[in-house]
Amino acid sequence: LWQQQKPAIPQTIEAMRHDTNWWPLQNCTFPIDRAPLIKAIRDGTALGVCDGSYMPLQNDALGSAAWILEDPLTKSACHGTCQTSGEPVEVNAYRSELQGVHATLLTILLVCTIDNIHSGAVTIGCDNETAINLSKATWRRVNWSIKHTDMIRAIQSLRQQVERIGVTLSFQHVKGH
Repeated sequence: LWQQQKPAIPQTIEAMRHDTNWWPLQNCTFPIDRAPLIKAIRDGTALGVCDGSYMPLQNDALGSAAWILEDPLTKSACHGTCQTSGEPVEVNAYRSELQGVHATLLTILLVCTIDNIHSGAVTIGCDNETAINLSKATWRRVNWSIKHTDMIRAIQSLRQQVERIGVTLSFQHVKGH
């Protein structure tokens, strides 16, 4: 991530490194030439896809997520992986799926902020229907009875930030496995 950025944005990347809210993007890659990706976001053709992973037989306290944000025409893309957040007893396959949505939205917000994108659209795909439905929900409050309310709130906050800058988000279930 840090070595593959355009020289015009090192201050933003350096600031991000020291901000704990950006930790999910510490293991990701951005293209040196983001122009095709920027164009895809502005044209509304950009795609984000994420997936979570949890293998309790290997380690029941760890999960992970992977994501990609790309221009489907040129394949110019940002992509990365991160560990699933939360206490060990909270980590499971569903939370890992939510972590993927969260990291995808964080990536979209970063690219739009750095590259001054104020209009466009991105479609986000995930193979977990519940994660998709909760990510696109527009409640004013997340009910405490819903599992992983902290992740749902973080996702909704990021979604609102992206939409406030003028980028429309749509969520789509994609078949997985």
